[in-house]
Amino acid sequence: MGMLVREGYVDGIGIRRSVDGEVAIPVSSPRITLKGLEYLKENSLMQKAADVAKGIAEMIP
Repeated sequence: MGMLVREGYVDGIGIRRSVDGEVAIPVSSPRITLKGLEYLKENSLMQKAADVAKGIAEMIP
């Protein structure tokens, strides 16, 4: 979750670490950002392209 917040893919979520190492994740109103939506779209298209390429490779003897 921390990586998603740091990279700007989600918003409305905080990551707090105490001095003794405990992590608290306060959630106010979590939402995906435009950057997060773009990431999902790009990866979805890449996955589809990989599936098509795999199917073509399987058809070639």
